[in-house]
Amino acid sequence: VTSGLTLELAGSPSGDKTVVRGAQDITVSRFIFSAADGGDISVTDLDVFVESDYDVETYVDTCSLYEGTTLVAGPESPDFDTISFNNFDWSDEGGADSTLAVISDFRDVEPEEVDVTFGIGIEGDNVDAEDDNGDIVPVGGDANFDPATTTVTLANEGGLVASVSGSTPDATFLLTGVA
Repeated sequence: VTSGLTLELAGSPSGDKTVVRGAQDITVSRFIFSAADGGDISVTDLDVFVESDYDVETYVDTCSLYEGTTLVAGPESPDFDTISFNNFDWSDEGGADSTLAVISDFRDVEPEEVDVTFGIGIEGDNVDAEDDNGDIVPVGGDANFDPATTTVTLANEGGLVASVSGSTPDATFLLTGVA
C-alpha cells in the first residue's frame, strides 16, 4: 500500500465571512488532509497563500494552524501573500481525514476601501510530508479558495448588541453602620 496525502478545502466555514478590523481568533478557512492507507503521514512545513487586491501584511497580523482546539503551528505573520509554517510535527493517521483550521488575528487598521477581501488556500506542492520511515510522500490536491464561496471581508466598522438576560440576578444593598 502506497503512502500519500491529499488535501482539499473543507466545507466550513463556507460562504462570505465579514469581520471587523482588529478582530482576533477568527477561523478564516479549514483544510481536510487525507492520508492513504499506507500509514501515518507527518506534515512538517506548509505555506498558506492569501489572495487579495490589497497588501495582506497591512491587515493580517498573524495566522495559526489548529486541529480542533490544539495549536499545531504559529502564530506566523504574512510575508507578502504567503504565510509559512515551518518546523512543526503534525500527523494524519493512515486511512483517515484530519482537518486543520487557519485562525487569524487582524490588525486594527482602517481599510483603504470600505471593505477589504481576502481568500486563503494551500497547494499540495507547498506541503512537506513524510511517512513513518521518514520518506518524502507526495501531496496531491489543491485547497485553493474559491472567491465565489469562501472569502473573508475586513469591514471598517461593525455593531455590537448587548442585552441583559431575564435571569440576571439583581439585588438591592442597604449598607448600615458606616460612620
